[in-house]
Amino acid sequence: MKFFMYTRYSDAAICCLSHIFFIISALWVSQAYSNWQLYIGLLIAPFTSYQGSLTYSIISKWLEPNEINNAYTFVTEINTILNVFGNSFFNYLYSVTVSYSRNFTILLAAALGVIPFILNCILYFVTKYIPDEIDDRITECKPILIPDHMPIRASVGTETILLPARTVKQIRRSQRI
Repeated sequence: MKFFMYTRYSDAAICCLSHIFFIISALWVSQAYSNWQLYIGLLIAPFTSYQGSLTYSIISKWLEPNEINNAYTFVTEINTILNVFGNSFFNYLYSVTVSYSRNFTILLAAALGVIPFILNCILYFVTKYIPDEIDDRITECKPILIPDHMPIRASVGTETILLPARTVKQIRRSQRI
């Protein structure tokens, strides 16, 4: 994924590639008859899981800061509901269809993978020409370093005088002791 970020792919484009790999992986595994074919499918599988991690990135980029928490909550709730009911539904569906077609659920997963692929393609083309707006959020904090040769104001007793930074550091160290 770092390669895609380095080449400046958008999040939606990376999700589209992820769905393509998922569909290819599901179709490959559903048609596999030998062990080596399953192992080849395992080589494709790591590239299928980018959507989950990039969903939060897409949300944080396209929503206002006060809307992000509500969107995260909504995505988490939907994900939980799908995990709870999806596992039960697909286990039941597999038990019903295994006698007719042992790879039906994998083919169904590949067919259902087309839906988020199309949605991510639409998101990619809609956001492709929208320029990035300047974000007011702080992305990186850099410390301010004062060179030792520059004079700075230091309070000595009741007066403020200009002293070299090295001298001020020595004074402050001696005051701490």
